[in-house]
Amino acid sequence: MKDIGKYILIWGIGSILFSQFGYELRIFMWTNHWGETIGWLIRGGAIVVGIILMAVAMKKKIEIQKIEKQKEKSKEQPKEQPEEK
Repeated sequence: MKDIGKYILIWGIGSILFSQFGYELRIFMWTNHWGETIGWLIRGGAIVVGIILMAVAMKKKIEIQKIEKQKEKSKEQPKEQPEEK
């Protein structure tokens, strides 16, 4: 998911940069058919979606690492033996 977000983010930024020089990425060529404003909104939306996907993927990775650390700690701690009477 992080890679998908990264690609969408790069495409959105690239589309904005190329449009300033009169070029357009093929994946975003259709956006200007609805008008320049809608094209800019779609490019900006792609950037926002890319950032969100990357943030969600990073958060999920951090949570997985925390869970793995907790499992390692629980394995390292010796279990208490019940006392015999």
